[in-house]
Amino acid sequence: MLKIKLLSGLVLLVAIISCNSGEASGKKISSDIDAAGLFNTHCASCHKCDVDFTGPALKGAVSRWSDKNLLYEFMRNPMGVIQKDAYAQGLFNKYKAVMTPTTLSNEEIDAVLAHCNNQ
Repeated sequence: MLKIKLLSGLVLLVAIISCNSGEASGKKISSDIDAAGLFNTHCASCHKCDVDFTGPALKGAVSRWSDKNLLYEFMRNPMGVIQKDAYAQGLFNKYKAVMTPTTLSNEEIDAVLAHCNNQ
């Protein structure tokens, strides 16, 4: 019984470590997220991966923001961020449009951005 508990604990520990590895670098993407599908459903009407369109190209988007959490916030509350961030104000001035707020999770946003970075 003790061996089973130890083995179960070890399996759980390995699973936790492997799920979290790479998270800080932004390179770990959950394999069960259909990033291309999310992009096509939520983003493609205004964004392209590699060229500006109605909104900016999504390839390299993270590097253009001073803080990744501000990028997430912008995607959910664009007007709120436009009111307080110079980069967001610049996007508004350039594209003359406000992004439709998204309901995507941070993990889904990361998957979409990784998808575009790999295009």
